[in-house]
Amino acid sequence: MKNALKVLIFTVAFIAVAAGIFIGTIKYNRTDFACSDGGKKGTTVINSYTGNSVNIVIPEKIKGDKVVTIGSNAFERTNIKSLVIPDCVTKIDARAFRDCTKLETVTISDSVTVIADSAFSGCAALKEINIPASVEKIESMAFAGCKSLKEINVAEGANFVFEDGILFTADKKEAVAALPCVDFSTYKFPAETEKFAP
Repeated sequence: MKNALKVLIFTVAFIAVAAGIFIGTIKYNRTDFACSDGGKKGTTVINSYTGNSVNIVIPEKIKGDKVVTIGSNAFERTNIKSLVIPDCVTKIDARAFRDCTKLETVTISDSVTVIADSAFSGCAALKEINIPASVEKIESMAFAGCKSLKEINVAEGANFVFEDGILFTADKKEAVAALPCVDFSTYKFPAETEKFAP
C-alpha cells in the first residue's frame, strides 16, 4: 500500500513538472517572440522579444517554423544577460542586440554566416566573443562600444584572424573589430589592410 502511494505521488509530481515545462515552452515560443516569414517555406525571422527572461536560448523552431534569422533591432535595448544562438540561425541582422548593456555571454552557432552592421554594438558588459568558422561576413561596427571586451576567439579554419587585439579578415585587407584597449594612435596596420571599420 505504501509503495503504491509512493508511485502515485511520484507519477502525479512528474506529470505536474512535465506539464509545467510544456506550458512554459509554449509561452516562451508563442508570446515572447514576434516573428515574420523567413523567405522559404517553414522558416521564420525573429523580429522582437517581449519576454522577461534574461538568459535566452533562441528556440530552433517557433510555431513549427525554423528560426533562420535574428532580425534587425530584435533584442535592442533589452536586459538580457546571456544568449545562445542555435544551429539553425544563419544571420544576425543589423542592430539585433544593440545596446543590450547587460549582455555578458554570447554563444554563436556554427551555422551563422553573417553578423550584420552594429549587431552587438553598445553591449558594454560583453567580455568575450567567439567567431565560428561558418562566419563569412562581419559588417561595420558589429562590436563597436563593447567597452568590456577582452578577447575575440576565432575558430580554426575561420575566415578571420585575431592579431594585436584586432579582428581582421583572413587576408588582412579589412579590420572589422578591435578590443577597446588597442591604441590606434601608435598602432601600425599591416601593409595589406585597406579598410578599417570596427
